[in-house]
Amino acid sequence: MTLVTTGMRWLALVLLLGVVLVSRFYDIQTYPLLGPDEGLWNLEARNAVLFSDRGMNNVHQVFAGPLHFGITWCLFHLVPATCFSVRLMGGMLGVGSLILMWIILKRHYDRRTALWGIVLAGLSFTMIIINRRAYLENGVIFFSLLTMMVSTTRMRWQNTAMALCIALLLSYKSNAIYLLPCLLLPSLTRERRKELFSRLIAVGCGVAGALLVIFLVSRVSPEQFITTYRHELSKGPPGWSVVSFGRFGLSPQSFLEMARYICVAHSDLAIVAFVALLLFVFMRLWRDMFALQMVVWLVGGIVFLGVQWWHGQYVAPLIIPAVLLFAAAVARLRLPWQVWGLRTVAALVILLSVVRVSAGWVSMRRSNPPLAALHWLNKQALDGRTFLACPQVAAGTEAKGYAISPIFLPTRTYAPPTMEMFVRHQQVRYIIYDQWETEPHFRENAEMAAYLRACSRVAEGEGWVAYRTREN
Repeated sequence: MTLVTTGMRWLALVLLLGVVLVSRFYDIQTYPLLGPDEGLWNLEARNAVLFSDRGMNNVHQVFAGPLHFGITWCLFHLVPATCFSVRLMGGMLGVGSLILMWIILKRHYDRRTALWGIVLAGLSFTMIIINRRAYLENGVIFFSLLTMMVSTTRMRWQNTAMALCIALLLSYKSNAIYLLPCLLLPSLTRERRKELFSRLIAVGCGVAGALLVIFLVSRVSPEQFITTYRHELSKGPPGWSVVSFGRFGLSPQSFLEMARYICVAHSDLAIVAFVALLLFVFMRLWRDMFALQMVVWLVGGIVFLGVQWWHGQYVAPLIIPAVLLFAAAVARLRLPWQVWGLRTVAALVILLSVVRVSAGWVSMRRSNPPLAALHWLNKQALDGRTFLACPQVAAGTEAKGYAISPIFLPTRTYAPPTMEMFVRHQQVRYIIYDQWETEPHFRENAEMAAYLRACSRVAEGEGWVAYRTREN
């Protein structure tokens, strides 16, 4: 009987982990819907590898995320240079993140707690979505966990390793800086000023290392660097702000929008974080230093992201401290009904996530306009000519394409000034765009709209259209 029970437990474990892996990699081109930001964050590296012209779309994200650019540049030398390859890389980073979560929870608590933690995180809607998109947040999750693991490992070169991890994290994406305060907490309770001082030095060296990387990359093109950062820092939080400084400000509307977004788009994050914070207070978990670290990480992240201009995906890495705090609470419970109560909450979150993902999957299989346009384009013979497209199509093919949208236009200094001259000069054969984002830009530009009216429409789908240019 004992062997049967043990076998059933192992079978359930294997099935759960199998579902986690499938959710990372299966049918990754279909779900979720291909979006403009996915192309924005790897288009420059793609252009550099395929066409030896990283700036051909006037995109200069290498300055905002130099380590991400370097990783994708190397990746595109090994696999097809499309955002779908970056999605696969994100999936692998997600699996690596779950392995790091297992190590961290097992070190602080036990195997059962670690198992519940990685299953809850691995099957949460937020974690599935972010690791199936070509965004930077999957790397933020991985490098944050790597830094956290190193900071709690007693070894000879701990502070050096922690400084290196911090430099990697901030070189990958600088707004992950909200992790740093929680790294100092272990020293505050041990009354070891020497250790606190050494940790402060390690954090300072890590930040200095990231700044050095960014500075060295900026020397490639100082003018582009200044333009990029001026644009990034000029974005301010929406609505009226009590205090405002560039992209940072205390805006009530920004906090309300973030809260609304988390509750609607990342309801699993909202539920897990709310329950975990309640347990932290009522169970007095601040006596558990690991739990206190997770609270500082979680709350600090929400506050830091709330006081700046932000995108929805920025909050996704916060699922990690929320789940780790939830797991810490489960590990501290002693009464069986309390343990089963929290596990029931976790199971309901997983069920809700699976239902949402399944519904989205079915919807995308019925209609995926960017993917349909991409399939159509890949069947056409370009014969050495190029195409002009909305970011979704341009980022998903190895053919030479210029992305066009209100965000960035193919405007090099040597390029002709008009649409007609640009098409002729670059030998553009097709113009493909979506009707939900890019079409308004054509309508608002009289010269572009007039040029398109003179072209022949050769294909169209649900939400996208393709024109053959007159000159090519």
